[in-house]
Amino acid sequence: MHEQINRDEDCTFIAEEIMKMRGVMSELAKERRLLGDTDPIVVASLFYPPPTAWLSCVRVAERHLMPGTSRM
Repeated sequence: MHEQINRDEDCTFIAEEIMKMRGVMSELAKERRLLGDTDPIVVASLFYPPPTAWLSCVRVAERHLMPGTSRM
């Protein structure tokens, strides 16, 4: 869906399917809770922001030579 949005395409169908899946997942979570299963479900995220987002967070510290040392 994100790719369709980036290409300025209609993503109505995909958005509706995602909403349906969310509804089904909500019902499954309710059923699970009613059955007494309260253990958290841990999911490892495979999403990492693009490297350009990381670069905006990195600050380069200015380096100063110690007095009495020389550059080589």
